[in-house]
Amino acid sequence: MVILQLVTKRQYRGAEVFAAELSSMLGKRNHTVYFAGLYKTSENILDAKDAVNIDLNGTKSKLLSVSLLSDLIKLIRKTKPDIIQANGSDTLKYAVMAKLFLPHLKIVYRNISMISNWTTTSGYKRKFNKLLFKKVDRVTSVGSQSLQDLVKTYDYPVAKTKMIRRG
Repeated sequence: MVILQLVTKRQYRGAEVFAAELSSMLGKRNHTVYFAGLYKTSENILDAKDAVNIDLNGTKSKLLSVSLLSDLIKLIRKTKPDIIQANGSDTLKYAVMAKLFLPHLKIVYRNISMISNWTTTSGYKRKFNKLLFKKVDRVTSVGSQSLQDLVKTYDYPVAKTKMIRRG
C-alpha cells in the first residue's frame, strides 16, 4: 500500500511525532510511505524512518495557497497514494481541495483534540469546515470525547469514525 502521511510541518510536536512514528512502523511493514510537510521547517526537522521525507515548501496563507495546492496535487500524481492521512490543521483543507481535482483520493483525517475548541459555533469557518469533512472518507479520534465532539460539531456520521487511542 502507498500512504501519504500529511502534516503541517515536519516538526517535533504531538501530531507530527505521532504521524512520523506511524509512518516508520508502516514503512517497516513494507508499505511505501511518504511523510510530507506542507510547510518547510528550517531547523530540528522531524524525519520518519523507513519513509520518504518531503517538504512541499508552501507558504502559509489565510485562505489557500494555489501554488501549495498545485505542489500537493503534483506529489499525489507522482506517488499515487492509496490513502492520504491528514493530521490536523491545514492538512484537512489541502487534502480535500486536492480531492476536488483527484476525486479517487481516499482521505482519513486524524482528530487529536476537541474540535469545537478551535472553531466558531457559527459563521463561515464552521460552514467551510463542515463542507471539508463531507469529503473525508474516515475520521480517527484519540478518545471518545473528541470523537463525539467532532460528530456533534460537524454533523459527521458516526459510522465513518473510529477511536484509536494514543500510545
